[in-house]
Amino acid sequence: MSENTCERVRAIIARVRHVPVENVSLDSSLEQLGIDSLEGVMVVFALEDEFHIEIPDECLQQGGSIRELVGVLEGLIPSGGASKIDS
Repeated sequence: MSENTCERVRAIIARVRHVPVENVSLDSSLEQLGIDSLEGVMVVFALEDEFHIEIPDECLQQGGSIRELVGVLEGLIPSGGASKIDS
């Protein structure tokens, strides 16, 4: 699991929740972080935009940890996508 991908996912979730990134643990679920359905949609759109992918609806409905979500995302990211450098 790429540390870069983990940090980018945590940053997106923190931004949507308006909390410090330190409050977003990889072992927490979106539910445990207090993310409601609207914020969940915002997280999905932000992740899709950040990684240039489409996330199937069932990925977030499984209720797993952020770590599990990162694993799913890495399976969807085209080769080399995890090392995108923001300009």
